[in-house]
Amino acid sequence: MKASDIQIGDWLRLRYTCRDTGREVIKDFRVAQIRCCGNDGPLYVWSEKGNMGGVEGLESIPITPEILEKSGLGRNGHYGIYDEYFDLTIKEVSDGNYVFRYECTEMNGIPFTQSLISFVHELQQELRKHCIDVEIKL
Repeated sequence: MKASDIQIGDWLRLRYTCRDTGREVIKDFRVAQIRCCGNDGPLYVWSEKGNMGGVEGLESIPITPEILEKSGLGRNGHYGIYDEYFDLTIKEVSDGNYVFRYECTEMNGIPFTQSLISFVHELQQELRKHCIDVEIKL
């Protein structure tokens, strides 16, 4: 993962093997800070609980229908938000890949925007870009 892909508030995953037990540990967390340790040193990501490690050691969390439904973005295979101001649709186009489509309905003639997303942090960033306040729940 690259630091340019991450924003404060994004959900990410830390995966490592415990030295004592040899068991794999997976921790999902929200980014609270991204900071450099020392001059021109590597970037580290922090959650509310502390340092989660270097940016390069973190993973993206794949979007799933369960995450979309828990977050209030869908039911029965249909994902999105529709109100008097905008239409937002999230459509699965292949295994793990979704098209995020946003169209402002109160401004005639404004073209829609569309992007391909696969990960929770990409969904969060698209929602932020369009000023849509949705809390993503894992």
